[in-house]
Amino acid sequence: MKILTKLKDLKGQELLLIFLMFTAFISGKAQSFCGAIHYTSPEDIQALKASDIVQDRFGNIYDLSYFEQKLAKVQHYKSPINTGYFNLMFGDFPETIQNANHPNAGEDIRPIICQVFADLSEIIVQRSQTLACGDNIANQSVNILVGTDICGNDPNCDNASSPVAGTASPLFSFLDNFSFQDPCFPIAESLVWKKINAQEAFFPLGADGVLQINVDNISFNYQLDVDSPVASDKLDLYSIVLHEALHILGFASRIDENGEPINAQFSTTNYFSRFDQLIHITEDFVPNQQSQNVDRLMDGDCMKNCFALNQQVPSMSDLAASACGTAALDIVVGSSAIAPIYGTDNGTIGISNGMSHLREGCNGDTADFVMDPFISDGEDERTISIQELEILCQLGYQIHENSGLDCDGCYAIAQIDHTYSIGGEFEIEYLQSCCYEPLLAKSGESFVFNTDFLLCNDLSLETAQITDVYTLGLNWNNATLENIGTNNYEFYGTIPGNYRVYYTIKACDCYMSSSYFDIVLSDDLEDCDRTKCDNLVCIGDFESLEKTNDFYFQACKEDLFYMEGANQNTPDICESANNKYLDLVNIIGPEATLIELEYPILPGCTMEISVDLATRGDNDPGLLNMYGSYSKPCHPSEAFIKQDCNTDENILVENICDNDSYLPFCLLNDEEITNTFSGGLTLCPNSAVDFENYTWTVLNEFEEELHYIVLYNKTQPSVIWLDNLDIRSSCPPEVNIEVDDAEIEVGETVFMDVEVCLSDESYQGFNGADVEVMAIVPSGVEFANGGDFSNGTATILGMDENDCELIQLALQSNLVGVFEIEITVQIDDLCKEQTLQSELTVKEKTSVKELAWDEIPLDSDIYLVNVLGQAQKVEYLKQKEWYIQRYASELAPGIYFLQYRKNGTPLMNYKIMIQ
Repeated sequence: MKILTKLKDLKGQELLLIFLMFTAFISGKAQSFCGAIHYTSPEDIQALKASDIVQDRFGNIYDLSYFEQKLAKVQHYKSPINTGYFNLMFGDFPETIQNANHPNAGEDIRPIICQVFADLSEIIVQRSQTLACGDNIANQSVNILVGTDICGNDPNCDNASSPVAGTASPLFSFLDNFSFQDPCFPIAESLVWKKINAQEAFFPLGADGVLQINVDNISFNYQLDVDSPVASDKLDLYSIVLHEALHILGFASRIDENGEPINAQFSTTNYFSRFDQLIHITEDFVPNQQSQNVDRLMDGDCMKNCFALNQQVPSMSDLAASACGTAALDIVVGSSAIAPIYGTDNGTIGISNGMSHLREGCNGDTADFVMDPFISDGEDERTISIQELEILCQLGYQIHENSGLDCDGCYAIAQIDHTYSIGGEFEIEYLQSCCYEPLLAKSGESFVFNTDFLLCNDLSLETAQITDVYTLGLNWNNATLENIGTNNYEFYGTIPGNYRVYYTIKACDCYMSSSYFDIVLSDDLEDCDRTKCDNLVCIGDFESLEKTNDFYFQACKEDLFYMEGANQNTPDICESANNKYLDLVNIIGPEATLIELEYPILPGCTMEISVDLATRGDNDPGLLNMYGSYSKPCHPSEAFIKQDCNTDENILVENICDNDSYLPFCLLNDEEITNTFSGGLTLCPNSAVDFENYTWTVLNEFEEELHYIVLYNKTQPSVIWLDNLDIRSSCPPEVNIEVDDAEIEVGETVFMDVEVCLSDESYQGFNGADVEVMAIVPSGVEFANGGDFSNGTATILGMDENDCELIQLALQSNLVGVFEIEITVQIDDLCKEQTLQSELTVKEKTSVKELAWDEIPLDSDIYLVNVLGQAQKVEYLKQKEWYIQRYASELAPGIYFLQYRKNGTPLMNYKIMIQ
């Protein structure tokens, strides 16, 4: 605990003398050791959402794949030193670094890095925050990714020859959808600053700051013994790491040479740092805070989080290059000119980097600064000066009382009204927002809200006030927000979606912070006019949903929920080639969509799932997961839903809600979507998507009815596009039908036996069912009287499981040919249907001698009928054949029909020829 040991038991003037006595002894030529981070932003950065990106103080943009690559190499080095609230993650850091100066430097360097952050944890107090409504915010570790790669992916840089010994930066998240018009830009806090002061688990990539130490250039002969004086031919590594650590804590300007924030290469979203808000100008710097006419470098009206270069500054590049020189204005930190800023040294250091350092020896100043950008061989170990502690205080940090400063910091924090988490190894508890409730509005209806509720989550040392409420983003072309007085606002929108409202709070003399909240605008969907045997998903093709310019929220549902490991849940509605479809994104956590079924899937029943899918990812295919549940997922203020699910034998995953509990049951687990597209993670393609149909049959083997379906994409990073979702229910028992083919001759009536059987006793909810049997006959075949069918339909009432019923279908035809008869059995209660075909062959009769006399019932009446339909009854004789032949000889030649009837109903016709 190095630095604090030197500070303990010191008071007032003695403390100042200790800081001043460590004047740098230069035994060799001083050199600039602090450089920029060399990282080239990915070409497809425009495809990512702003919330999926972080940026360092140099303007480099980092996406998820970069951190995945780095974190995959993380070595969990167990430091012998407790590093306080810092969590150091050593990335591309070999176990043993070997060069001419340090054959075993890997073992020696890491303890020094750990010692620096342990000391800083003792100097700067991590705040324990409590929200206005009494909720405590759990402290979180500040994650620093430590590596040795000074050059990054810059092809023009080589670590072994780079003159840079170290470089570092905090990471900043984009202020989502900020799009100020020039020359106005907001102030943003870094992730490190938020973790120390607000404990907000803000960005789940596992890194809040980055640190690189050059171990490849053998010209850097580091002093690795912190307990001995620095040798004359060595650079003190502790001082270098401490210098870089202060960059991470906030000595991090983002001012570019044009006086605007460094170009982030991402839309028009840009911002200054909190350090930039402290930068001032004065006509002549005088040490010990005696300067006169000190004014801000960045002007703002203290009503909007909106800053621009002071108009007194003629040229930012000239000013920075001449800092503490012959220029008319000097650049200093703080309204009292605590310390001079280094500037650019006539261009040898870039403006933003130079503005992040302090200058020693300016206008007679004798202070020794950790943040001076030059160091020499043999220079004594640096310690944080009283001026630098005061700067940290004005940055908003609380400095430990042992420092001798009465400093509680000055800050204003507008908390984003969302909850965040880090999955896997870096899992943390969630910030449960005490006042967050989604603001729900209906399309076409005015909605009034008051902004006072926002201050419940916002933090400051004094009472903060909301100074500005505004809207940004193209989505607001479809809605209006109007101030109607006393912090009341009226919202009106016509297109469903998620509308983001931004606001700014002010505290501590123009310390400003901006955040946002969401208004969910939903539309009443038309009721589904369908039976439970239809597609149970009303909006499975998504064509009825409006695509907004921003994003579509929860597929037009008011059911807000988050999954663990995700910091948002806004599945988009995409549209290309005149087709609308849903995308399930997993960039920094899975976005999930909720589907409410029109009728539940009962226990023991199956789901027949059909859906068109496509995926886009740089590595693995998308993995589709589907869970079913009786209840909706919990609201995020109550619980995040699990990425795991329950099986029939393992009920372990449950979310307790206020009025219910959410039990996710496994339906589809990690189903690979194999039709992938190469390229970046485009969320909504401009061209048509080549969908492929996927089908699954899933049994509800649980004891719960499934009323809701949750779909999400497990692969990270990737996108799954989804269209034409069709879910149907089918319940046991199974139905089976059998019908034999039949053969008759013209004029005959045939009775076809139809056997219907129900089997399978696994469905306990079955209490019998009415079975409907339908027959469809082609032209030329007619339904005959008799049998069990009426106009082609027969009903079997109250069939039980493992039961069979036999019914008869009566048909006749006066045409010769082969006819296909279609028999369909349908059970509406079970959503069961089965169809089969049977053949009816109708033959032609040739003469009376071919009659099968034995087939004629004894009690039948026999008639001869001519083509005109005239019938002549024939007397019944045992010798039918002889009698009919003799009778027929008396008739005129022609075609006749021999017909027998029973109870007056014709039963069979035989065609005969009289010659």
